[in-house]
Amino acid sequence: QKGSIYTSIQASTSLFMTRFHSTLLPILSNVFVSLHLLLCPWSLFTQAPSPALFATCLNLNPIENLFLRHRLDRIQSQARSNKGNYKFLQHKNRPNDDDEESVNYHFQRHHLVLIFPGAGGPDSFTVELEKNLMESLQEEKSTTTPPLAVSTTPIVETLDWIQFRGSILSAAYDGEAFGEAIGELIMQQYLPSSVSSNSGQPSQPQQQSEYYYPNYYIHLIGISVGAFAANACCNILHQQIQQKRQRQQQQDKSSQQIMNCYTRLTLLDPFTSRGIGGWGYGNAKFGANADYAEHYLNTDDPVPTTNEPLNLCATWDVTHVPERETEFVLPENETMHCWPLVYFARYVCCSRSRESGAGVGRVLIHGKDGAPERGSVIVL
Repeated sequence: QKGSIYTSIQASTSLFMTRFHSTLLPILSNVFVSLHLLLCPWSLFTQAPSPALFATCLNLNPIENLFLRHRLDRIQSQARSNKGNYKFLQHKNRPNDDDEESVNYHFQRHHLVLIFPGAGGPDSFTVELEKNLMESLQEEKSTTTPPLAVSTTPIVETLDWIQFRGSILSAAYDGEAFGEAIGELIMQQYLPSSVSSNSGQPSQPQQQSEYYYPNYYIHLIGISVGAFAANACCNILHQQIQQKRQRQQQQDKSSQQIMNCYTRLTLLDPFTSRGIGGWGYGNAKFGANADYAEHYLNTDDPVPTTNEPLNLCATWDVTHVPERETEFVLPENETMHCWPLVYFARYVCCSRSRESGAGVGRVLIHGKDGAPERGSVIVL
């Protein structure tokens, strides 16, 4: 009898939690979003944003769209207008799509790495990450032979988006808006709107292997809440590249798919909750549109929603790696939330690391050539 009572209570509790998550949490989320926006400075709403150049990939419900859309459009407009501050856009001006120089430019190997830091902005660890990434990519460029070699100088840049971040309730939305704007700028600067079908036939995505290298290798790294920016940037790139390929095929059905871009998403102890009701948001969305998505975490830091593997990424659990105990000294006023970033910077990116054989510039495909599948968890 006690067992049946316990089973009944358990079933009732499970039913309540299911209804709570499906009904009450979204309502509470909308209420808090509304209150948050009502308390925001009125200046957020005084200037109309410029029209969006691309369709948004943001997943907003009707209430979020009503209360947040103006704010997010404004963030994107300001991020676009600040493009003169982004070094990766100044590195090389892309030629016109219809001239001979453009054909040569687009069939070179371009490697772009963008780092989206967490809520506190860049720090000494992101500086170390950027430095080690650049050194490793330069070394790979000088020692690797074609077709894997990069023929242009790799670009690595940390994008400080702290000026666009609002409160803890809106930070995830703000990061997504910023990431989308950056994705739009990448499309304008680097990727062609059209390329003649008889200008060459690079390797196709379905032929990816040890010897495959795309014309455009775009590596997006999101740290903590910066994961929302990195993932949104990846989403907009995926959307626009797919649309360009479709338009190109419609124009010339006999041509090969020569829009050849590879996206790699790296998330370092990502914050995965969006707003109040979106506790499962990151698990359902992060990495969905990346060619390769990887997640580095530790399971013992105090930051909520950062300690569980992500379903759409290959997860590396670095909680108990020996280096943490023997080589790492936690800085004052820091928590172990920073450890996945430190590990990736020092022991994955750095050419001196024991994992340097993986190569931060390699094209990794889930389930091929030893690369882990999505949803797998590797405990180091």
